[in-house]
Amino acid sequence: MVRLVKSAVIASENPDLIDQLSNIMVEYDYSFIIVKSAIESILKILEQEVDLLILDSDFAENTIMNSINIIKKMRPRLPIVVLPEDFAIDTVRKLTKAGVFYCAMKPVQIDEIEQVLEAVNRFHLKYGNIGTSV
Repeated sequence: MVRLVKSAVIASENPDLIDQLSNIMVEYDYSFIIVKSAIESILKILEQEVDLLILDSDFAENTIMNSINIIKKMRPRLPIVVLPEDFAIDTVRKLTKAGVFYCAMKPVQIDEIEQVLEAVNRFHLKYGNIGTSV
């Protein structure tokens, strides 16, 4: 039996964004861990089963891209949502090419994140909890 997505890591240093995402995650019955860096998110993904990663891109672009590449090698189908500061088409292309599930514009819109969570749930129902396997 496939379980619904219930575990997420939120990587951000922005307290307002963390509050906003936390409220949405609780509403959708997610358990979640908040970390302060993209590198910490890698460690959390290694330590436990994670079904979703949300990366705030306040971090340096190289750090984000390197972290995404590492995570995709460890968990190739783990859905990653990135909240880029720079929503230029080149940035979105790089993120998409790296395997990012979704890019959400800032400021975050509640209904957009809710739709993303529903899409992640459908993804896991269709493909299983593949984000958690090595």
